[in-house]
Amino acid sequence: MDKIKVLLTQDIKSLGKAGDIVEVSQGYARNYLFLKNLAKEATKPIIEEYEKRKIASKKKEDKRLAEAKTIAQKLSSTNILIKARMGENNKFYGAITSKDISNKLKEMGFDFDPKQITFEGAKVPGEYEAKIRVYPGVFSVIKLTVEGVSDS
Repeated sequence: MDKIKVLLTQDIKSLGKAGDIVEVSQGYARNYLFLKNLAKEATKPIIEEYEKRKIASKKKEDKRLAEAKTIAQKLSSTNILIKARMGENNKFYGAITSKDISNKLKEMGFDFDPKQITFEGAKVPGEYEAKIRVYPGVFSVIKLTVEGVSDS
């Protein structure tokens, strides 16, 4: 049985990850991998093109990571003040949540989804900390001051 080398364009559990060069039977390559665009024949031009794309992708990823670290550093020196209406017993009508923090950060020019913010919630005035996932593997902790405003 003749074998052929292919460059995987997607992860395939039984073969390998995208970018791997593997040897498979010609029938499997032509009748399955090529038809479903899961692989390309590993010719020299295709391998060189893939390597160029991989290098460009790595540069973009490095740039994004550097930008995320810069943002995380700016955030760590940020102190946010949130004012909320208070009811009886010095408690807020509703808890201060990651959504409130997200909205406040948007006002300051930072755009974070509430899901990126880890915060246990605040029901009484005080000093708190919230953890923000800026980028996969890059986190920042911000200081949060929550003040109550009475209804009167």
